Amino acid sequence: MRLNELQRRIRNDARFTEARKEVRKDLAFQIAHLIENLRLSFGLSQSQFAKKIGLHQPAVARLERGGSIVPSLTMLQRIADAFELDLILPTFSTRDSSLTKTNSDTRSHEVFPSPYYERTHETSRRTGELVRTLS
Repeated sequence: MRLNELQRRIRNDARFTEARKEVRKDLAFQIAHLIENLRLSFGLSQSQFAKKIGLHQPAVARLERGGSIVPSLTMLQRIADAFELDLILPTFSTRDSSLTKTNSDTRSHEVFPSPYYERTHETSRRTGELVRTLS
């Protein structure tokens, strides 16, 4: 089977469509959680955070709510730059070890690890199984 035929079959499969929606929603919640924790760790209100990153407070509220809104990489980089952080997807990271807990798997300093990782990982695993059954 050719790659484009496999891609077409996968896109047309309702299980894949549902899994894709689930992964997107999980990603949105992960990022929302990270952004909210970043703001709170600096002791900022949503309005103060918004001003620092060049947005209005309602936009920050939408980012922190998650749901179906996944911020662009440009927006995530803008947030990281405003706080002088490195953006290492899918988490914000810093070299300042006094702010962090060390992740023994990556040896990086994760400021805001996400509690949704396991669920997203499981959804990705199931999506991979679906692709294998369709090929």
